Amino acid sequence: MMKTIKQAIVPVAFFALLLILVFKIAFKSIRNEINPPKPAETGYTLETFQTGENGWGYKICKDKKLIINQDIIPVIEKKVAFKSEADARKTGNFVIEKLKKNQLPTLSRSDLAELEVKM
Repeated sequence: MMKTIKQAIVPVAFFALLLILVFKIAFKSIRNEINPPKPAETGYTLETFQTGENGWGYKICKDKKLIINQDIIPVIEKKVAFKSEADARKTGNFVIEKLKKNQLPTLSRSDLAELEVKM
């Protein structure tokens, strides 16, 4: 009789453990749908700066270390600064979004056109 009880306990314990794991996984996914985890702080900062009398550029730092210092509009033939602080800020924020997605921080003419950067 004692041997039969021990033989019955092992499958029941295994089944109970399996049920606990299934419920834990199910409730974790439901909890994440209701309260999604907050995105981790990226550590990127953007600073605009004036170049010369009427031009603008931007700096991007990651964890306080300078990674991009852009004092001219990229992808155009002439070396021209951004015409406004807003244009420099829009472009810098666009580059940060690309970095957050693990993309290269390159820009194209169509990117600048989409951002409505004055050239």
